[in-house]
Amino acid sequence: MKQGKRAIVMGASSGIGHIAAITSIAGTKGLGPAPSYSATKTMQNVYLQALKQHARSRGLDIRFTDIRPGFVDTALLSGDFLEVHFL
Repeated sequence: MKQGKRAIVMGASSGIGHIAAITSIAGTKGLGPAPSYSATKTMQNVYLQALKQHARSRGLDIRFTDIRPGFVDTALLSGDFLEVHFL
């Protein structure tokens, strides 16, 4: 979040910029085995939306890209993650 604020300040000095963040599709469609992960990614999605609104309200030409990779077949999705990492 500090980096987002810093980017807005830098964009304000030049009037332009581009902020890209890698979040996750889990921020829009919860991931049952990892609810905290989903909640964190949702926060990132909404934070970027708010930064965009903030930049627009200040008349800054800063573009925002939210990169949301999809699900990957890993132990987290198979349920093995819970046994390996929490037991």
